[in-house]
This record gives sequence, structure tokens and C-alpha cells, in this order.
Amino acid sequence: IEDNAARKLTLEELSEEMNLSSRQIQRLLRERMNDSFLNLLNRYRVMIALRAIGSGHRNLSQVAEQAGFASYSAFCKYFQRFQGVTPDAYREGLKRVKEL
Repeated sequence: IEDNAARKLTLEELSEEMNLSSRQIQRLLRERMNDSFLNLLNRYRVMIALRAIGSGHRNLSQVAEQAGFASYSAFCKYFQRFQGVTPDAYREGLKRVKEL
């Protein structure tokens, strides 16, 4: 998942690559990672976005696209879910810290 998070990756693709059924993969992820394929994929995508924002990317729509999100609204939804703040608020917080 981590190696392909920035592109459009589906559970079906992963199941073909791993030679397991999608149901088996979902079960393994729930048992071992206590999470779903979609949540794990989007967590990695948010991590990609965090690095991009931290390195000075100004356009959050581009960050969302580069991280592999299908839309800016999906990016904002998952970013806030996993980080507790919006991407813009995170970026503003980084600016304030750098000014100290």
C-alpha cells in the first residue's frame, strides 16, 4: 500500500498482485492492522501530503492530487479525520512555528 499510495490503487489491484482475494486482504488488514484497506491507503496519502506541506508546497489542491486523492474534498475529509485539523489550518500552524 505504502509504495503505491500516491496513485489510484484499488483493493482489486492489490489482491491480484498478492494473489489473494480482496476478502482475504480485508480480513488480514483488520486482524493485523486493525483497520480497513481504504483507511490505511488514505493514512499513507495524508502522510505524503504532510511531507509536501512541510516542504513548502503552497497549493493544497496540487498536494492532494500528488498524494493520490481523487478530489480536494476527499483530501480535506481524510486529512481532518487523521490529523484533527484541516490542511489549511495545519499549514498555517507550520508558518507560525517557523516564525518563532
